Amino acid sequence: MAPVVDTISGANIGNAKTEGNQVVFISGHSFGPAGGDALTATYNRFDAVNCEVKSDTLAQCFTAPGT
Repeated sequence: MAPVVDTISGANIGNAKTEGNQVVFISGHSFGPAGGDALTATYNRFDAVNCEVKSDTLAQCFTAPGT
């Protein structure tokens, strides 16, 4: 089953600093096991970096510099 995203959250998610490195949480289901396959994500037309699956329902990424 393909991953399904329900919500995207994090401090200043709609007003991220251009320096990047702010945490973005992606909640949903079917992400796979913690530490599983590499994950890529785009939110509000911005690419997230250093994404990591924390559980089948949660992934953690960071904002990229310049976004």
